[in-house]
Amino acid sequence: MDWRGHVGLNLAVLSLVGMLFNFYDVKYSIIVAVSTLFSSLPDIDLRLEVSHRKYTHNVLFALVFSILFGCGTYYLIHDFNLGFSIMFSALIIHIVGDLMTYKPFNPFAPFTKEKYSFRLFRSSSKVVNNALMMIGSVLYGMYLAGLIYMKITH
Repeated sequence: MDWRGHVGLNLAVLSLVGMLFNFYDVKYSIIVAVSTLFSSLPDIDLRLEVSHRKYTHNVLFALVFSILFGCGTYYLIHDFNLGFSIMFSALIIHIVGDLMTYKPFNPFAPFTKEKYSFRLFRSSSKVVNNALMMIGSVLYGMYLAGLIYMKITH
């Protein structure tokens, strides 16, 4: 997927989680917003010109990078969980999004050697990437409307 697909998927998933579990608070809204900013981070491998989806598209990378980010937020604002939640959600949702494309990769490296792909669509599909961005934007708007409503009525 391109950045639009990853941003849209991240917004869609986290907005739905927020609405389903009534996470209508400022802290969760920060998680959604900042996680979305980092939703394309695993594709840094393209800029670094290393093997795409080999080093930055797996659970180990997600755990290590999320722990480091959590340590950073703990140092800055004494909240490890906030940083960990932001980064882990961004990275795992990115990996799940890429699993939906045709190109197989190993999301469980280095623990297994198996490569996976759900083969639902091409990562370059403008229709899918734009649709995910639109769906994610609408769901995020609904989540924000719910957040505002909860703040006004409670």
